[in-house]
Amino acid sequence: MRHFFLAFIVFLAWSVFAIWYFTSDATSAIASFFKAEEKEIGMQIDSLAIKKRQDSIADRKLAIFDSISREKNLEINTARLYAFNEKNEVLFIFDTIYLKKNKDSVFYKFLDKDYIQEIAKYLKTNKNKSLSIHSEYSAGEDFTTPNLGQKRGQFIQNKLLEAGVNRKFISIKSVIKELTFNERNEYYGGITFQIETLSKEKLEALEKSRTISRTIYPIFTFSTIYTNKELKDFAIELRAIMEDYPEKKVQIIGHTDNIGSSIDNYEMGLKYAKQVRRYLINTEKLDKDRLKASSMGQENPIDVNTTAEGRNKNRRIEFLIE
Repeated sequence: MRHFFLAFIVFLAWSVFAIWYFTSDATSAIASFFKAEEKEIGMQIDSLAIKKRQDSIADRKLAIFDSISREKNLEINTARLYAFNEKNEVLFIFDTIYLKKNKDSVFYKFLDKDYIQEIAKYLKTNKNKSLSIHSEYSAGEDFTTPNLGQKRGQFIQNKLLEAGVNRKFISIKSVIKELTFNERNEYYGGITFQIETLSKEKLEALEKSRTISRTIYPIFTFSTIYTNKELKDFAIELRAIMEDYPEKKVQIIGHTDNIGSSIDNYEMGLKYAKQVRRYLINTEKLDKDRLKASSMGQENPIDVNTTAEGRNKNRRIEFLIE
């Protein structure tokens, strides 16, 4: 009986406590405590998730930066067209460019204006910059004079001249290299640009430069010449030179091999020079008063006359702009 009474007292005590718990603010306080803990844990989880995302973005940015850095340090042998400064840092990266075996043009995956206009804009904005076009060719390609590297560089130079770049700030460096052409006779890459900041002294030297010399090879016959792509391309450059140097005169000098008499060769060289002058005046509309035709005949060879190859080199038209 005594045990029953103690059990009854304990039951009443728990009942009173239960009634107080459910009718007081204790429930909300305890519930609030657990909700606060849950919110805090949720915030911590959200914070960790945000940090993880931020770290992931940072990692991706770093990976991209590292990729670009590695790309800048790689030897340039890809299809892209790069422009470097004097510190060998990449200023521009253009898309695919390629060469064709034995062709003196340069080919683009997209429109050439996407390449040319960007460089032209940069050079026209930065008046103290000069551009060197490094143009590759292979010993396995056809022999030409000038070589295909020079001609490919001239192709790009003419595009820049047409875009309004001053010719005196452009130079060409042909680079002989073993080019591996694919089954379509294409080689991806082959052209790079080197941009240099000119010192005051170099700028002054360019302005004081008095003589510009160029040699071209039209198609010669025994009685006349035929205009070819080389002559037409040079006319673009010559027009730009004459515009840049309005005080300069242009001598067009005909040269021949030594087959025949020296008098006949002198007359033949003069005939060639006059035909070139006539073409520049009538077709290219250049100022006739600044163009003078003359001849050196066989007197100034640049190669031997004992081989067909040497004679072909000696038959040429030389331009002296002074």
